[in-house]
Amino acid sequence: MNNGATKVTVVIPTRCRPDTLAKSLQTAIHQDYPNLEIIVSDNFSEDDTEAVVRSANDPRIRQLALKLRLEENNSACIADFYRPWR
Repeated sequence: MNNGATKVTVVIPTRCRPDTLAKSLQTAIHQDYPNLEIIVSDNFSEDDTEAVVRSANDPRIRQLALKLRLEENNSACIADFYRPWR
């Protein structure tokens, strides 16, 4: 539900920091802005990062699990931002 509000995208970059990611996701989820999407940019994590994202269980969250160097990962996030709103 966007109520005509401008879309705001929160990008959370992460790599092997599930505790910090969980706290960051909760902070983003609890914002009261009506047209919010949250992109978790996973820079080749080798832990339970994907499970942390799934456990947040919020349709506004997308995970980009990229196997790229950091600068390529950031560019991929920017490119993903321009995809149609789901």
